[in-house]
Amino acid sequence: MAEYGLYEVYFLEVDKERNLVFYDTGKYQLIYLPKGQIDDLRTIGNGKGRGPAEFGNPFDLKFDKKGDIWLADVERMEVQQWGPKGDFIQSFQIDKYARPSKLAVTDLGNIYILSEQYTPEGIIYKYTSKGEKIISFQKPEVRDYRSVLYFEGDMQVLGEELIISGRVKPYLRRYTTNGQLKYSTGIVGFKNIDNILIHEKRWRSRNKELIRATIDIEVYDNIIYTGISNRIDRWIRIIDLYKPNGEYKSSIHLKNPARNFSVYGNKVFTLEYNYDNDEIYLGEYEVSRK
Repeated sequence: MAEYGLYEVYFLEVDKERNLVFYDTGKYQLIYLPKGQIDDLRTIGNGKGRGPAEFGNPFDLKFDKKGDIWLADVERMEVQQWGPKGDFIQSFQIDKYARPSKLAVTDLGNIYILSEQYTPEGIIYKYTSKGEKIISFQKPEVRDYRSVLYFEGDMQVLGEELIISGRVKPYLRRYTTNGQLKYSTGIVGFKNIDNILIHEKRWRSRNKELIRATIDIEVYDNIIYTGISNRIDRWIRIIDLYKPNGEYKSSIHLKNPARNFSVYGNKVFTLEYNYDNDEIYLGEYEVSRK
């Protein structure tokens, strides 16, 4: 992708029309590929800033059913909505102390939002597409873990219910529409580490030997796809497939480590890194969901 001037790209997503979008952290813009055609790419947004069509530090993005793009900006502490043609639609904040880091959009247009920072309301919020709060839930299991980056990974929806994966805690969880835990299951083959935080005098810091579990998650045709690192770094090397009840099905082993992936039909699209030439590629895999 270097020939198109794309180097620092993250958060790959594909919609039902096979349009692709990701975020360029170097240019501070969304990159939109109509029908997945990179030769027709268009940029969205006016770069970094505090204006209504600008970005701070996005941590996640998702398509909704209409093809609009929803983005969680942790620096600006807001959720943004963009049209596929690049038009800025709206933005809203969810809570005085919340820092949106992950999100997922249901078919009805409701939005689950994960806060990067602990709040008294919990760390998971559910809002309407108009920015109206529905519920909040899931307080940190251990109060020391004020930053959910210690244990949360990514989130998606299955129908109107929330699916969330742990980044360093090896679990896959499903919540009902009112925030009740439906199940919590372990990640297959994950090498667990108990000491997530290291106590250093008065402070606590993340263990440098921490192993990452699920870094990216997608749901397509009632199958849950989870991207696994299983190493200290954050590169995805395996994509596991699970049934809606959390039962493991199979795995896809990637040719190169990937930053993110997305699913369309029987295709898995990846943003992969090639160590040989130090470049990012858009990869494509075919998968059987039988």
